Amino acid sequence: LEIDGQSLTRSSLMVFFGRNALQMEQLGLDEALCVARGELAVLALREVDRIELLGLALRGALARLETAQNLRQYCALKVQVEWLDGRDRRIRVAVDGELVECTLPLVIEAIPDALQVIVPRQPETNR
Repeated sequence: LEIDGQSLTRSSLMVFFGRNALQMEQLGLDEALCVARGELAVLALREVDRIELLGLALRGALARLETAQNLRQYCALKVQVEWLDGRDRRIRVAVDGELVECTLPLVIEAIPDALQVIVPRQPETNR
């Protein structure tokens, strides 16, 4: 992982990127503060066995993920994910529940105020 220009070598089963402060709070994660500042919440799960994975799910249900030993947490504006050997490889990425194939390196970036919403000046009346 390269997080805001700082390289970190991590063996991870999964890396999660989130921008939903309420979701982070409900899981008991301080990364809700990251999201409130316009940053990405980055969660890297180390390789775990099934029992540890079950324990992690239980911690999430109890809003106690903050103290999980097998979960590394970061705040970032830009993250790059790549293999140690630097070669291009394809991975499956879940985006809003849909699986897509991506080629590494994968760059995830928070873009402040990127979504523009247009609404009518006057609400429409029922006819």
